[in-house]
Amino acid sequence: MRKILLIVFIPIMVMAQYEDSGIRGKYFSKKTLTESVIPSFETSKDKLPSPILENNPEYIELYWKTWQLAFDHYKNPPTGSPFVSAY
Repeated sequence: MRKILLIVFIPIMVMAQYEDSGIRGKYFSKKTLTESVIPSFETSKDKLPSPILENNPEYIELYWKTWQLAFDHYKNPPTGSPFVSAY
């Protein structure tokens, strides 16, 4: 019985995310991509909160590396993508 349920419901669940009946996103006001410049870590570092950890310099280094990695992974969607914002 479980195998039958899996065979029936897995394709439905997988295909549900790709179904486009024309009503997906109707509650979102932004429909198209607005190109924006992705900020760099170097130009934004002075705007980020600074840690207060005098006794642990390795934690401070880790903190800034975390922000740098976050900025490195922030990007605009590729051309033709359904995304309407940078991610």
